[in-house]
Amino acid sequence: HASMRAHFAPASNAFAQHIGSTRTHRRQRPSTVSIRAMKCSEEASRQPRVAPPPHPTYSIAAVINAALEEDIGDVGDVSSLSTIPASTQSTATLLAKASGVLAGEHLGSAVLAAVDGDLDVEWLKRDGDMIEKGEVFMRVKGSARSILRAERVVLNFMQRMSGIATMTKAYAEAASPAIMLETRKTVPGLRVIDKWAVLIGGGKNHRIGLFDMVMIKDNHIAAAGG
Repeated sequence: HASMRAHFAPASNAFAQHIGSTRTHRRQRPSTVSIRAMKCSEEASRQPRVAPPPHPTYSIAAVINAALEEDIGDVGDVSSLSTIPASTQSTATLLAKASGVLAGEHLGSAVLAAVDGDLDVEWLKRDGDMIEKGEVFMRVKGSARSILRAERVVLNFMQRMSGIATMTKAYAEAASPAIMLETRKTVPGLRVIDKWAVLIGGGKNHRIGLFDMVMIKDNHIAAAGG
């Protein structure tokens, strides 16, 4: 997994007593791209730089909703609900705790949009870009409760995808001119997302599942009688 962290900048001194970061923000390195902030719902609706692999039944939106529901259960974010007024606005920045390939930027916008489409998000890096340790690559502004509800799910997806993309890039470059392919040995429920990260890292997808390619292996031969 790649390592990332969210920092919060409060909208008031009173808010800082609750979730203000105690760590000094690093000066942001110049970004390779200049991207204006926009509503996360707009970001999520645009075409991704690298498209996810097609699947006839898989729904990325359903996976996002399942991840969010898993986190809040049938109650909600009880910590935020009990400490932060609903009207509180805040800004959070995501920074890299290790260098590597950024992956999950488009998925991150979709997570934010699923929580609160009115959040403003500004990506300083895009899927496939290299990021350095300590570099800020995203800012999000809006409801503090919404940001806190979304941030761990965003980080979990992005850390996993960025780790896969970073490792894929290293192997793909070492193996060139051979083509780097992956397998079906993915975490259940995350296959398309894992294979999406491989594409972002410069690898290629093999078969997505049992449905899209014939592949006769030893077990098939044994079961068929030889």
